[in-house]
Amino acid sequence: MKHTLITALFLIGFYCFGYAQTSMGTKFIGGSFSIGFSSPQSEANNNRFNFSLQPQGGYFIQDNLAVGSGIGFSITHEANDAAEYKNNNSTFFISPFGRYYFPLIADKFFVFGQGQLNFNFNKQTEKDNGTEISNNKNSTISLAVSPGFSFFPTENWAVELGFRGFDFTFFNPKGDNNNRTSIDFGISSFSPSLGVNYFF
Repeated sequence: MKHTLITALFLIGFYCFGYAQTSMGTKFIGGSFSIGFSSPQSEANNNRFNFSLQPQGGYFIQDNLAVGSGIGFSITHEANDAAEYKNNNSTFFISPFGRYYFPLIADKFFVFGQGQLNFNFNKQTEKDNGTEISNNKNSTISLAVSPGFSFFPTENWAVELGFRGFDFTFFNPKGDNNNRTSIDFGISSFSPSLGVNYFF
């Protein structure tokens, strides 16, 4: 009888309090950041600098169901002073998403499915010997549906591993009549994404 009572209390606690991190009203923030620079010794190759920043945040509108968005930009600059060559590429993006968590172990492990819209706006300019040889603008809209895992080592921090899933992309170069549409589907363990989110 004693063991039955303890088990019953444990199960009640598991279902009532086990999913505090993904309960309605909880918020989370995270994102990605990268910076890189390469300077080859040979004058035949270009110096390269790249920078990317994409913060994101979400809000649980009900238990286990969150909506949110990412917003950010990236910059890539290539230059070769000897050849008077420059190539600048900048992208601004907005990525609203919805995500549903399926608990595996209370407060620790979750599987989630995410649907995300990506709006990318890109500008690229290229100069050679001081003369502009290209000036392109384009926009991309894509819909991605992908799975992932969340692990909570502490109450507020989650380490997340996402995988590629279904992706539908529409590419629209400005001023051209060569729009492209692509559809991809596949899950690869060789190209996962790793991130960290803070829940509060």
